[in-house]
Amino acid sequence: MLQGTPSIAEEDENPDQEQYEDDRAQFTTDRRTDTSLVKNQHEHLPQISLATASSGLSSWRIPRLILNFLSVSPHMLASAEERLYQNLKNKYYGDYVHIRGDNSIWTVRSLNSPADTVPIVLIHDFGCASGIWIQNTDFLSARHQLYMFDILGFGRSSRPCFDQTNTISAETKFVESIEDWRIAVDLQTKFYLVGHGFGAYLATLYTMRYGHWIKKLILLDPWGFNPKPDESQLNLSTPLWIKLIAYITQTWTSFSAFRYLGPLGKPNLKILFISKSDESFLGLPLLKVLAPRWKRLAPIDSSYQKSNALYEYLYHVNVQPASGDVGFQALASWYGWAKDPIVQVDHSRIESISDEIYIAFIYGSRTSIDNTAAQQILHQRGSNNTCIKIIHNAAHFFFMEKPIQFHEVMSEILSDLPHYFRTLASVDRTITTTVLPE
Repeated sequence: MLQGTPSIAEEDENPDQEQYEDDRAQFTTDRRTDTSLVKNQHEHLPQISLATASSGLSSWRIPRLILNFLSVSPHMLASAEERLYQNLKNKYYGDYVHIRGDNSIWTVRSLNSPADTVPIVLIHDFGCASGIWIQNTDFLSARHQLYMFDILGFGRSSRPCFDQTNTISAETKFVESIEDWRIAVDLQTKFYLVGHGFGAYLATLYTMRYGHWIKKLILLDPWGFNPKPDESQLNLSTPLWIKLIAYITQTWTSFSAFRYLGPLGKPNLKILFISKSDESFLGLPLLKVLAPRWKRLAPIDSSYQKSNALYEYLYHVNVQPASGDVGFQALASWYGWAKDPIVQVDHSRIESISDEIYIAFIYGSRTSIDNTAAQQILHQRGSNNTCIKIIHNAAHFFFMEKPIQFHEVMSEILSDLPHYFRTLASVDRTITTTVLPE
């Protein structure tokens, strides 16, 4: 795996099965057969043009018939999302929020949540979309107003062109789209900003620029914090096959294989119209091979059905025309390191964030993301406004692998209790808090 690169295709693991079953038994759901996602039926899906996927071609509308054949239809992604939202307790409203540049941000917000609480905004990782929070939405929305959106260029949001060679332009486009979104949804109060992986990097950049809107910044396995090692060290320690992958990712986007393999599956003429058989696409079985962990990330009593829905959702998320992954390439260098990391050799960009904003880092103990930068930030800011939590026996997607422990940690962080108070997280042996030496 490329060092520090956020990915949905992680190494398989053999976690403690007894602990895993115990987690699943505790995570109960109110079984329903209908989807919990209510949508604005009058909204039109953003149009996809060839200019998005290939800047060398003139822009023209692609008929839905051809899009379905290529397995990149936004309608198929919308259907996959609806299946993901089945069997939830709360109801959620999905709608397109329009921002500058004739772009739209797909947004899902909770209904019937307490109105007098601090809102929570969730930003997903690279290669994902807002549906990735499906294990946590009911818990968080029962206590707070909850907002989730697909990052510009990802999921169901608009897919504008990014200049792969212009880091500043890509960074600005991502950050300003988040601020435009906040204005459009009329979020006029401070909120908790939660980001995962690449989303944590964007959440940090947003807080650096618009910190007056942030009550707490919660970073889950954040990408882009550590500086890139010396080139000579990389060349000495990096296997040739990783160098080859790194070279390819500079030429192709990370999900090119899924896009190209989409129409190469078993012949099935139905895919030209409805495509009820998602297994017709070779890319979906490939995703199951590359990311076997997803089959274990489903709530009790619906494991196979829920994991299949998750696979289908992520597959359709990542076969849409390239856009956000091109923007990510503009921010990332070889081997997946950020070109402009948050913590650098001679200074830390985090210094521009007010000490009044509490920053929480949460990692899985088996993640590939290095937390050295978080340790440096903790020493720099102190434990009064910064903390690091480790959830054991979990990797990059710990909020799905260990939802009970993640919810305990989130309850502690959002409670505003002093750090010496006893909480569920503080007495849970599967959760570690980093303590500064005296």
